[in-house]
This record gives sequence, structure tokens and C-alpha cells, in this order.
Amino acid sequence: MLREPDLLSMPLDEDLLEAIMEARHIKAHGALRRQKQYIGKLMGALDDPEPIREALERLRRK
Repeated sequence: MLREPDLLSMPLDEDLLEAIMEARHIKAHGALRRQKQYIGKLMGALDDPEPIREALERLRRK
């Protein structure tokens, strides 16, 4: 799981960042599954997910 400062440094759409931050606090399995589906829907609507992939790769190399 990424730390909050790492998430905030990524080039995420405001809605996507909010959905991810909310998912971090969900404990119920069914609710978390639905939230992950929503995050996937938001990711699918992105025009270019490459900047997010690059940011994740930079974080992995740290």
C-alpha cells in the first residue's frame, strides 16, 4: 500500500485520488470490493494512464 504522501505526489485526477483515499478507510469486504471497482472505472476513463505508471515505477525504484 502506498503512503499518503506518495499518493499525493502522483499525477492523479481529483476524483481518482479521492476514491483511493476513501478505499484506504473501508473495512467491510463487500464495500471495499465495490470501491475498487469504482476506482477501476475511473482508471479506465483516463485518456493517458502512462504518467501514473511512470510515477509508480519511480516509487518502486526508491
